[in-house]
Amino acid sequence: MEKFRRESYMGKNIEPLGEGREKEVFVSPNDPDKVVGIMKESAESAEEAKAEFYLTKILHLLHPELVPDISARTTEPNAVERERVFGGESTFRQNDAVKDGLFALGVKLDSKPSNYIAEADKPARYVDTVKTWLRNGERNYDPDKIREAVAALPEPDRAGALAYLARLEALHAARFPADTV
Repeated sequence: MEKFRRESYMGKNIEPLGEGREKEVFVSPNDPDKVVGIMKESAESAEEAKAEFYLTKILHLLHPELVPDISARTTEPNAVERERVFGGESTFRQNDAVKDGLFALGVKLDSKPSNYIAEADKPARYVDTVKTWLRNGERNYDPDKIREAVAALPEPDRAGALAYLARLEALHAARFPADTV
């Protein structure tokens, strides 16, 4: 868990790759092909962190060209580890690939340019955390559209994505009982 603590980077004078309003991002000390995002505030809940992990895994399985893979999401400390995107400047390019791929699944993304990184001749990849639901319980994804898209995946990706979706929906149901949503 040391790699998820901000002090472990600052004590070694390691500069972040980037910094935003919500987090600082460093190259993972164990794998230069991954980054660790250390959040500046504590996590809302362990359930929300798990939900973000599951939704990101699903979106990566469906659209690896648009969403980098996630390998860990912790709450103590509040951090995320994911695939590193090597590219040029951050750029806001909500192109047809993003619109057709992610928006078609009911996913709404933060449109700040720093949340997108374009690799040479490829669509911009969304590198920020994908929020799963709003405070009122409204989903930031459409489970039916995701199920439909997942049906086209080959095995074992299809089974994995369906398992992640089942866990995501169970977390949503526990957090927002049907009579309050």
